[in-house]
Amino acid sequence: MNAMRTVVIDDTTLRDGEQSAGVAFSLEEKIDIATRLAKLGVPELEVGIPAMGAEERESIRILASLKLPARLLVWARMKSEDIQQCAGLGVPMADLSVPASDQQIQRKLGKDRRWVLANIRRCVAQARDLGLQVGVGFEDASRADPDFLLQAAQTAQAAGARRIRYADTVGIMEPFGVHAAISRLRDGWTWKSKCTPTTT
Repeated sequence: MNAMRTVVIDDTTLRDGEQSAGVAFSLEEKIDIATRLAKLGVPELEVGIPAMGAEERESIRILASLKLPARLLVWARMKSEDIQQCAGLGVPMADLSVPASDQQIQRKLGKDRRWVLANIRRCVAQARDLGLQVGVGFEDASRADPDFLLQAAQTAQAAGARRIRYADTVGIMEPFGVHAAISRLRDGWTWKSKCTPTTT
């Protein structure tokens, strides 16, 4: 199936780029970056984090109003209040992020695997009810238990997520390991749905 081999570049400069110390883009810089990336043919742009505040949301609205030839996404923690901030911005898709490794589930969230699965179901449904397409980003996926990661991915798919994101948060992966991990996830997909795995 050719569709299964399609590679889509999702540029995160406007979201991830501001995580470097001392970096904050002005609105003019954001417009310039987004316009240049779209002109280059980059098909997807992750343009911000709505929960950061009113100024961030307004810049996202302005970017959406440009009607660039690229799909725009926003990023949110898998929290109800964060997801609510993603509505009404003119952006069709939200990437909802949640830890997948036991280290982060327990130490970052103070939760367990059962909570993560329930939260995926609840938050994906909330975002879809707001009219958003949904991607589910698995933080620290490379250190997650493979069986649990597959279960979480299948839970996201069943809840209506369009795709998942496999994040090598601590940078431990190598090409063969990534291939094996993604192949395992792909083998667990129900391909009649539009949910597809992506890596970061």
